[in-house]
Amino acid sequence: FKRNGDRRHCHDGVAWIGQEPVAVVQDRDHVILARSQGETEAVGTRVANPSPGRDGWLRTRLREGTEVYVAFTTAPLSGWRILLAQPVATVDAPLRRWAWQLAAGAAVAAALAGGTAFLFGRRIAGAVAGLVRIARAVERGDHAPPSLRTRITEVNEVADQLSAAAELARAREQDTALRERQAHAIAEVAH
Repeated sequence: FKRNGDRRHCHDGVAWIGQEPVAVVQDRDHVILARSQGETEAVGTRVANPSPGRDGWLRTRLREGTEVYVAFTTAPLSGWRILLAQPVATVDAPLRRWAWQLAAGAAVAAALAGGTAFLFGRRIAGAVAGLVRIARAVERGDHAPPSLRTRITEVNEVADQLSAAAELARAREQDTALRERQAHAIAEVAH
């Protein structure tokens, strides 16, 4: 056991000095036989409120306010009890660090997902705008704009179908106009 000078009173005779774990050995009457910190003042004192049971752990607060986890076990033959205490902050620090890292990772992943969705959304919106131009050309009976090529296969297929439909509609209109002119010419000759 390591010796250290300052003694703090707390549950089961465990006191806290610094961030190192504290070990305490008690006899069957809960008299402190040895301590890893504050040994000279603590050895020989009786623990006022020992933890019930042979084994276990508890979370408690020291008189100076430090929260600690205390684990204890009692030897079946001798009845001696060994206690180990560690500050809650030290025990929980890796979990808190992991939680913050997880939250930061989730935030980064969400930002990346949002950015990727934005970029793909703009790409799709641009492709759909090209489809709208082709559809308007079909509506007006104009030549379809040059075939739209994107990285989206489905948009390319729709653009090809719209372009083909525009050309077919234009050819039908021209054919109808030619037939009307021919019918008009035949009607004038027949008069």
